[in-house]
Order: sequence, then C-alpha cells, then structure tokens
Amino acid sequence: MRNIAVIVLLITLTIYSSVGYGQTHVIDSLKKELGHNLSDKEKSHLANLLAIQYMEQNNMLQSLQYAYISLEFATRAHDIETMSNAYLRIGNIYSFANIHSTALEYYLKSKNILKDTALADNLGSTYLFLGQTYNMLQQYDSARYYLDLSRKYMSRLKKKKWENILLILTGDLEKNTKNHTAALDDYNKSLSRFQEAKDTSGMIKTSFYIADLWEETENYQKEQEVLQSVMQLAKLAHKQHSTCKSMIKLAHCYLKTGNTDRVISLLTKGDSCASALDEIKLKKEVFLTWSEYYNQTHNPRKAYQNFNTYLVTKDSIQTQYFELVKNLLDIRYNTESKIKELDYLKRNNEIQDLHYQKNIFYKHIIVGLFFFFLLTLIILFLIYMIRRRSHSQLLETNKKLEKINTELKKRKEKQQFENQVRNKLFMILAHDLINPFNALLGFAGLLSEEMQEYSRKEIKRHSEFIYQSSKQLHFLLENLLQWARIQTGRFKFMPSYVEVNKILRDVTDSHKFMADKKKIMLSVDTADNMIVYADDTMITVILQNLIHNAIKYTGEGGSVKIKGTLKKDRVTISVCDTGCGISKEEIDKLFMLEHHFTRKGTSGEQGTGLGLIICKELLALHHSTLEVESNLDKGSCFSFSLMQKKDKI
Repeated sequence: MRNIAVIVLLITLTIYSSVGYGQTHVIDSLKKELGHNLSDKEKSHLANLLAIQYMEQNNMLQSLQYAYISLEFATRAHDIETMSNAYLRIGNIYSFANIHSTALEYYLKSKNILKDTALADNLGSTYLFLGQTYNMLQQYDSARYYLDLSRKYMSRLKKKKWENILLILTGDLEKNTKNHTAALDDYNKSLSRFQEAKDTSGMIKTSFYIADLWEETENYQKEQEVLQSVMQLAKLAHKQHSTCKSMIKLAHCYLKTGNTDRVISLLTKGDSCASALDEIKLKKEVFLTWSEYYNQTHNPRKAYQNFNTYLVTKDSIQTQYFELVKNLLDIRYNTESKIKELDYLKRNNEIQDLHYQKNIFYKHIIVGLFFFFLLTLIILFLIYMIRRRSHSQLLETNKKLEKINTELKKRKEKQQFENQVRNKLFMILAHDLINPFNALLGFAGLLSEEMQEYSRKEIKRHSEFIYQSSKQLHFLLENLLQWARIQTGRFKFMPSYVEVNKILRDVTDSHKFMADKKKIMLSVDTADNMIVYADDTMITVILQNLIHNAIKYTGEGGSVKIKGTLKKDRVTISVCDTGCGISKEEIDKLFMLEHHFTRKGTSGEQGTGLGLIICKELLALHHSTLEVESNLDKGSCFSFSLMQKKDKI
C-alpha cells in the first residue's frame, strides 16, 4: 500500500507542476511525504526528487543537503541503484558549480559500485557524466574513452534525448581538441535530431554550440546566420534568457566584423532584457560589449566607464562563486563529520546497552537468591555481599559513563576549535589566492586585447608575468592540496629505502629557474650514499617547500645552501639561506595553524602559510622534527634528520 501511495504522490506532483501550482507546492508535498513511515529506499528516492526541485530553483545548498540525505537512506537500504542515483546527483551539483574534481570523485564512486551489475541505464549515465567531467578537466583521452562507453549503452537503451546530448558532448570534445570538422558534424547531427523531435530547448542549446564553433574558427558570417536563427527561434518560443543571450552575442559578432550600425539596437534590447531578467552574467557581457563598441567608435571615456562596470560585475560574480564553493564544501565536510560522530555515538550506545543488560542479569540473580535463601542467615549474608558488589559495579559504571561524557565534551570542543581554524584558513586562502588570479587575468586580458599595440619586448614581459603568476598559483594550490590530503587521511605513509641525493637533484633542478631569476647561488653539499628509510613522496614535498621558501625570502645576489651529513644511524639535511630571517616571536607562530603566519617574499611572492605546517606533519610520521635557526636580516636555517634503518621507525 505504501508503494502505491508513493506512486500516486509522484503522479500528483507531476499534475501540480503542469497546471501551475509551482515548485514551492511540489517541495512542500515531497517534504511532507518524506516524514511518513516509508522504507529507506523510498525515502532516498523522495530526497533525490527534492534535490532535483531545489536544483531547478538554482538553490545549490539545499539541493546538495537533500542529495546527501538521499545517499544516507540509500546506504542504509543497501540498494546499489539508489546509491548510484544519489552519487550521480551529488556529482551533478558539484559539476554545475564548476567544482569538477569533487564531482569526479562521486561519479567514480557510482562507477565502482555499479561494477559487475546489469544496471545499463545507470552505467550509461555514469559514463556520460565521467566523459563530460574529464573533458572539463582537459583530460581528453579519458573523456573520449568514457563517452564511447556511454554511446554503447545509450544506443542499446535507445534513449534518443540522451543520445542527442551525447552528440553535443562529443562535439565539444572534438572542438577542444581542435578537430573542428568532426565537432561541426556532431553538432549538426544533434541539431537535426532535436528538430525532428521538435525540442526547442535542445535546438537552441545546440545552435549556441555551433555559433561558438564558428566564432572559434573566425567564420563570423556563419556565426551571424546561426545567432539570427537562434534569436528568432527563442522569440517564437518565448524563451527570454536565450533571446537576450543571442542578442548580446550577435552584437559582439557584428563588432568583430566592423558592422557597428546594428550594434546599438541589439545591445539596447539586450541590456533591457538582461535587466528585466536580473541576470548579472548577461549584464556583464553587455558592459563588455558596450566597452568594445565605444572603443571602436573612438569614445574612450564611455569605453572606460563600461569596462570598469564590467570589472566590478565580474568581481561580484567571482565573489558569489567563491562563497558558493565554500558553502558547498562546508556542507560536504559537516556531513562527513556528522556521519563519523554518529558512528562513534552508535558504538558507545551499544556498549552502554551491553552494560545495562549485564546489570539487569545480576539483578535477576540477586532477586532469585533473596527468595530462595530467605530463611537462612547465610543467604542474607550472601545477599548483602551481592548487593554490595552490585553497588560497586554501579559506581564503576557511573565513573565510566562520566569519563565517556567528558571525552565526548572534549571531542566536541576540539572539533569546534578545528572548525573555527579551518573557516579562518579558508577565508585567508580565498584572499591570498585571489591576487595571483587577478594578476593572471589582468595581464592575460591586456595581452589579449592590446596585443597588436605592444612590441615583442612588451609581449614577452607580459608573458613572463603571466607565467610567474601561473607558477606561483600552481605552487599555492599544490600546497593546499597536500594539506587537504593530510587532513582527510588520503596521504598514505609508505616508507622504503630512498636515495636522498637523487631527490635533492630533482628538487633543485626544478627550482633552478626561480633561483637564477633572482641571481641566487643555489648549491648542494652532501655526503655520498645517503640512504634513508622514508616515504620518498613526502620527503620530496618537504624539500620542495623548504627550498622554495629559502629562495622566496632571499634577495637578489644571495645564496641558498643545502647540506647533507651522516652521523651514526641518521642523515641530517639542512636548507640555509642568507635572506631576511625570522624573529624569535615569529618562529613560535610558524607551525600554528590558528595564527596563520605568512608574509610576502623579497620579490612580492604570495604564500598561504601552509608549507611549513605540511613539513611538520609529514616529518612527524617519520618520528622527526623540523629545527629552525634564524636571525633577522642574516638568514635562516631549517634542518631535519631521518633514520637509515627500517627498525627505527
């Protein structure tokens, strides 16, 4: 009967949506039904529908929360198909928010649990999303492999709409790999199928892909034709967002061909449409196109005003995006922490239940002995002893319970403190990472827009700025990734016998360019046959951070020296520089995450302050510590030692 009720509810929700009750009524109905006494599988399905409804409202946070609820019920039900649907829903939310690495994790989880199953529908969808995500991550070989797998399943299931979407994704992959002919062929096939199915939304979406392809190949005449047809189709279908988007793109296309006569009319309509829809992304494109138009018509004042408004709008969009990413990742972290805490409490409750059952058992024995030996003093004495013993056990049990409560309180306080530290760190990281992004985008934008006016020397200088900003950003993100892997337990400690000199050669070679640019003498003075029992990946990360910091905080003409010595059964490695040095008060803050101590390098290099903290945590796994000796304006020396034998770790 309950299954029939759920089916009736879903049919009712469909009718509500079609007659205009709105998504709010649908969501309220789903929440009400979720509170009923349903099976875990049914609750997982309802939570998944709620996630879809919030997704359609563009409420990413609520959608993700219900997607995790769906996963929780699916896991309890041990139903592979329902778990796969939950993983795919979570992955789709992260993918929509452009957090593709996290989305990939959940798509791979869906693939892993579907292994050796006959769920062709779920497998086809999983492979399609994997192909799309690898394409966004620019891993084109993997993208092609999974899209081909998805095509096999979709053709077998004869799902035409999914096949059309697959053609669009394949075309996008071909475009990204510069195979424009194949991309156009796939787009046209998809467009023809949507036309046959009279799917207006699909026709508009595919046409935009075709227009982007013509723009990339600089065939602006073809791009204008496609955008004009899209604009007409969107108007007839009363799709205001697509109409507005096509107007703005068409105006931008006319600008590139020098046809400025039609630009004003199209941009005026597009601006009005974007304001009516309150679409900030469309307004951003309007400001940029107005700026380019006034620049071409020699009106620098208005060009500057519109470009400045474009930058402000762009910064606002980026700020909203970073806030959304932080909130989504917070939901994931809090959900996983909650699951771990619930597991811990569940185990404690089981222990308490065992103690309770044990006490009940003893009480039954006492009552039986009391009535059986009531007439004798010996039984009274035994009952007295048993009661005394029971009392002692109760006291001991109370002490244990108090101890458990104390531990739970300490764990809660520790977790709150760690949450505060992490929140502070995320805010600082967002601030520290935005500067290299701005520098990278700024110089790239100047180079892209003003390239014809620059000399080769100026272009080379801008390219060097872009390269340095990209390299610095890569190092900051790499440190953040290593720290995240350590915190989540994914950095596995796998020691073996390692040759230290080989690692030193690789690390110093990778930093030679950075040192040469600042005219810093980078030297290595080590003993022969320095073999240690350690994890080579972790030692590489430690040396990269120490050498990078030494070069970063050493001025031009200085020196960085790496020393390696053998003493008894240990190898000591030191990285010394002649840089700006560190005060005694600052040394105490280097390894404290809550203080987040960092500063710019001698050439203005940015940092996150995670490098030395990562070094400390990795060395702790080797039963070693990082020693610091430093004097202001004279330099610093960071040293650590490693064991040569396996049985010492």
